[in-house]
Amino acid sequence: SITIRADEVLNDEIYNYDVVILPGGMPGASSLRSDQRVIDILKDFNQKGKWIAAICAGPISLEKAGIIENKQFTCYPGFENEIPSGIYQDSFTCIDQNIITGRGPAAALEFAYTILEKLGVSSTNISQAMQYHYLKK
Repeated sequence: SITIRADEVLNDEIYNYDVVILPGGMPGASSLRSDQRVIDILKDFNQKGKWIAAICAGPISLEKAGIIENKQFTCYPGFENEIPSGIYQDSFTCIDQNIITGRGPAAALEFAYTILEKLGVSSTNISQAMQYHYLKK
């Protein structure tokens, strides 16, 4: 078994962050969507134009928060049916305004590098060290 320990518990400090990132996976993505605190955070970040990122099944919370309407997004295949207000794109990652979405586990590196770049941090050194460029050929 693997033990995971959080560095912090969810608290109001999150409102000072530059980005909120929602992981995928079930039932975690459903749990996040059901948590009103998460929905409130998404609405606040969106209203302030802060970065919001969600991967795999994670974008279902964007639908519940009402912030994906008429925006392009990607997600794990099949979950687009739970996001009828958005415009599904069959791509690894998708950016529309302040929202970054990733398709699933295979898109994790591109998703992470995209977030870094949008936050003004170069991902070149780490992507080269990981030989990511070989995947992009």
